[in-house]
Amino acid sequence: MKKSCIFIVVFTFVLLSFSWYGYFNQKKKLYAKYKEYISLAEKSIDDGLYLQAVENYYDAMKYGDDESICPLICDAYDAYYEEEPTEAVAELYLTELDNLITLCPNNPDLRYKQAMIYMEYDKFYDAYDIVRFCVNSNVINDDIEALYKTLNYKTTINLSSYSDYHTSLNSYIIACDSQGEWILLDSTGEVAEGAEESSFTYISRINEDGLGLYVKTINPESIDTELLELTETNFISRLRYDFIISDSGVYDSNAKYINVKVGDKWFYINSDKEQLDGEFDSASIFVDNQAVVAQDDIWYTIDTSGDLTPLKNVEDVKLDLDLSYIQNGVILAKVDGKYKVCDTDFDPVSKFEADDIDLCLSADSYIAYEADGLWGFVDVNGEVVIEPQYSCAKSFSNGFAAVCNEEGLWGYIDVDNELAIDYQFVEVGYFNSEKVSLVLEPDSLYYSFLGFLFSEE
Repeated sequence: MKKSCIFIVVFTFVLLSFSWYGYFNQKKKLYAKYKEYISLAEKSIDDGLYLQAVENYYDAMKYGDDESICPLICDAYDAYYEEEPTEAVAELYLTELDNLITLCPNNPDLRYKQAMIYMEYDKFYDAYDIVRFCVNSNVINDDIEALYKTLNYKTTINLSSYSDYHTSLNSYIIACDSQGEWILLDSTGEVAEGAEESSFTYISRINEDGLGLYVKTINPESIDTELLELTETNFISRLRYDFIISDSGVYDSNAKYINVKVGDKWFYINSDKEQLDGEFDSASIFVDNQAVVAQDDIWYTIDTSGDLTPLKNVEDVKLDLDLSYIQNGVILAKVDGKYKVCDTDFDPVSKFEADDIDLCLSADSYIAYEADGLWGFVDVNGEVVIEPQYSCAKSFSNGFAAVCNEEGLWGYIDVDNELAIDYQFVEVGYFNSEKVSLVLEPDSLYYSFLGFLFSEE
């Protein structure tokens, strides 16, 4: 019995030895074939026979790992394309990359190469489709992420014949054409629906409902200011005044009075054409039955009865694009010689102070400010988020802020303080919700519409 057990053990050992020998011998033969085809491919590349090298690499795939050979095939095509940089070779390369992606679907390097070939031929939409798929599928590397950001910051510039404009960053842009006529545009820069046949001597700030004050020439002897509401087909007149405004705040149907500028003075008037006492050098819109006004360099609060209360130690109050003094929950005021971020009672929210400050365009974006000749950014809590480093700057709006370099050219940064749009403009605006801003290019008389080629979904 003992001899029998020994025999079985020895027999099993011999059998396993032959099996392992056969296995390793086969592996050795396969590896030898793999090395043979790799060597053939390398020789083909040395001889400039790049497509033949690709065939050799595919033969090597039968004996090796697809993931390790895919980059070698790319190297062969890189050498081929470098030697013969034509669109025909690029098309071959793209087709080959499709095949390789099928074999190695989770390899971001292959998709990045594909996207970069499209970029070289300005096929940005094709490149964007690739990198967006990678990001959404988590097939990413640093190159994919960087290219995705680059493409998301790819801009378009549409020329216009508008020599002036203003906007409250809502659904409308008010622009003045080369003939001096004011036109109501939508937030993308197209003529607003219902406004196609209308132009005006002046258009003030328009609210989201298309309601605002318009100055219109009725006939050569009559120019009136009208409260008009834009519908889908035309304008409807709600009220007519017998004076000609040069500016006004955004129209609020709930406010008892609206601030209007006639000549160089501001006053308040209501829908019954009743005017509050007083004319002012500056005047905000009413917020919760209170506004602020400036008269002879003194700032006051004013209520709907016309009563004025001096603002102690307040030397200036910044008004936003709607001409509101309360900007997304804060007030930006010059108190005791320095601009500060204040609460609605004009009390500073922190120890922050600045020599100058821009606007607060949303509660979660940063406000541009100046200190010692340079501009940085602060949040609504009075905390500095980007130290002063720019010659000039505008506050963040919809993810971007305009900044100016030492040469006087403007570009845009993102919230990470990275340059998103290069310095190239002499004047810039704020981005609206459609990611559109008006900019003025050097040597141009008219503003252009700056937008992004892609919108993130």
